[in-house]
Amino acid sequence: MLRALRQAAGLAARQAPTATLAETGVCASPGAALPQMRGRCLNQQRTASAQAAEATSSAASSSSSSGLTISDGAVERLKELSAKSSGAVLLRVTVEGGGCSGFQYEFSIEEAGGQLAETDRLFERDGVQVVCDDISLEFLKGSTVDFESDLMRSAFVVATNPNAASSCGCGSSFVAK
Repeated sequence: MLRALRQAAGLAARQAPTATLAETGVCASPGAALPQMRGRCLNQQRTASAQAAEATSSAASSSSSSGLTISDGAVERLKELSAKSSGAVLLRVTVEGGGCSGFQYEFSIEEAGGQLAETDRLFERDGVQVVCDDISLEFLKGSTVDFESDLMRSAFVVATNPNAASSCGCGSSFVAK
């Protein structure tokens, strides 16, 4: 009956997504469908408080100039996601062509303990795992992966990237050096 009323009024029936990106922390676009746990955060600005928190968590994180640094915030969020899921999860970080600056960061959540590709590199800190393929790692060496949460969004981000000449306002894409 409700469907018939909506159609009569010219309203399309809306289907609820099975999960939202906000629930995973990959991206917090309210109501966005979750296609295979992948998400992007576009057209959102960082606030001064988020940048200050980012600097604090980056300073407290492990460091590696030839790999990825995983911040305290990213560790905490991955532990939360693992507790909510049926088992441990890992964060996959990739760089792909696209975005408003030429390259864009992609984040996806996967089950930990699965088979990794020969070209995947695994980074661990405090019991959580972040994986990156060799090609993406060339663009990410020395970078810090963080989790930001503010009024605009909650998402995994690349907080610092020494291989980026510049980035867009939202930080989801960059120009390589």
